[in-house]
Amino acid sequence: MGRSHQRAEHAWKHRYSQYKRLRQSSDNVLDVHWPLDFGPMRKGLEKSVDFAVDANTLYSIYLLSQNGGELRHEFTPTGIAYDLRIDGKLVAPAPSAETALVKSAASSQHRLGILIRPDTTHAPAVKYTDRLTQVIVGD
Repeated sequence: MGRSHQRAEHAWKHRYSQYKRLRQSSDNVLDVHWPLDFGPMRKGLEKSVDFAVDANTLYSIYLLSQNGGELRHEFTPTGIAYDLRIDGKLVAPAPSAETALVKSAASSQHRLGILIRPDTTHAPAVKYTDRLTQVIVGD
């Protein structure tokens, strides 16, 4: 594992531990998991998750990507890039950094979509993952 990858992994774990402390200390935090199984991955394959926010005050939605928008191979640093869209708009998550997605003051519905970008014909077959953490904060 390269030094920059180790730093990114450490920063992500630190940020995620802050989120976990917030989650443990607040009754207003909902912890939900949406595993997306792509099955055999191929270029152009897309999956999405719909979610809604019910609000009567200003809020922001942020996203943390453990691997910066890349599905990482289970045992090697090999990765498969993907496009991430919120409500159809392309988002470029940075590794271990919050990416602002939405700022609103009204209840709304959203779609988070993931599209496999490259040709995966020669990608090693095994499990690939990226952990996306979505944080909705009242401003």
